[in-house]
Amino acid sequence: MLVNARSAEGVPIDLAMFGVEPGSFLAPAAAQGTGLGSPDGIVVSRTALDAGLRLGDTVVIDRIGTRFTVVGVTADQHTYGHVDVAYVPLDA
Repeated sequence: MLVNARSAEGVPIDLAMFGVEPGSFLAPAAAQGTGLGSPDGIVVSRTALDAGLRLGDTVVIDRIGTRFTVVGVTADQHTYGHVDVAYVPLDA
């Protein structure tokens, strides 16, 4: 799912959200922060930090208002096409 997010400073950021089972081989390791665990936590690509997103920022899915908190950052770039990836718990 492609979503529009905003950094703590209000900078708009596009993300491709992938649902994965926490603890599975698909769940990304976090180089900063923590991995997936809480139902509202997400792990983002390192390059999303370059766009202005930070640990602790809230990401809101447009139109439905679902909120996620950035809890971790991958060690390297994860993109879908040219859009930064955010991993969310599959149950979300």
